[in-house]
Amino acid sequence: MKIKDIALEKAVTTDIEESISDAADRMRFYDIGALPIMDGHRLLGIITERDIVRAVANRSRMELTPAADYMTPSPATIGPEADIEHAAAVMVALRVRHLPVVEGGRLIGMISLRDVLGGERDLAGIHPV
Repeated sequence: MKIKDIALEKAVTTDIEESISDAADRMRFYDIGALPIMDGHRLLGIITERDIVRAVANRSRMELTPAADYMTPSPATIGPEADIEHAAAVMVALRVRHLPVVEGGRLIGMISLRDVLGGERDLAGIHPV
């Protein structure tokens, strides 16, 4: 199966000037774990839940600190024609849970580890060890 075959929604993004606080609010509102950081149509980086936790631990002034200060610059990306198995391998190798999907140099969406693993699973009867 290809990336384009899964339900690929348009990415919710932030821009280079937005604060960590505003980025975290957007992530909470949309119930997502990562935001691509854009400069116009150019993908600059990605900020994730982990980055926000790092900013909190550093006692950053969340309302004043740009999200770009904590982003991963030039993140790995994947194209819509790539196999889902390849996306999973990239995520495992890089130890990331989100990949921007780029086509023709433009961001067209995001995929998460949940997308690659098949979305929400029925966990009835499964108990943590």
